[in-house]
Amino acid sequence: ASWRKQDLEGDIRSPFYFVWAAGMFKQFATKHLGSLKDLSIVEIGPGSTMIPAALYASAGAKHLYCVDIFEHPAIRDPLPYRTAFDLAKLDSDYFVRDANEIILKEEGGKATLNPDYISFLKRESFDTGLPDASVDYVFSLATIEHINDPLRSIAEWKRILKPGGISAHIAGLADHRDFSKPYEYLKLNPAVWR
Repeated sequence: ASWRKQDLEGDIRSPFYFVWAAGMFKQFATKHLGSLKDLSIVEIGPGSTMIPAALYASAGAKHLYCVDIFEHPAIRDPLPYRTAFDLAKLDSDYFVRDANEIILKEEGGKATLNPDYISFLKRESFDTGLPDASVDYVFSLATIEHINDPLRSIAEWKRILKPGGISAHIAGLADHRDFSKPYEYLKLNPAVWR
């Protein structure tokens, strides 16, 4: 209940939220690709945490790339990762690898995630730096509405996807500047909105 309260009132989403999001995108991946095992995956705009990446690495994914132009100060806070792994115990898929293989150490209030499985790429969504046809799955949650050049980004994601790879994105259809008028942006032409 306290994690849900934080999701409603806090500046940073809770581990509960990110475990839920990871489960939703995992369900889509397993429906289309069979499992997360041995997949190369890209998350666009992980925001304040790489919890889905950590969970997918524990489910046997080959490598996770988290692409964002901003490295959030909370992205390496250890408590959300530990909490997420505790919450994820309800899903046996997440324990192909032990959590200790993913979170290598906690030091000075920061978690060190295993670079063999997870990379943070401080890059634009339309310039991931990844090779052509190199990833199986690209996903984002409430990120695409923040991207400066969505068409260019979508072309980039298509470029890096392997044949048969999949892409899944959920956009938050609200004006994030004024929550009292969540759809006000629909009145703006694209140049003004950008």
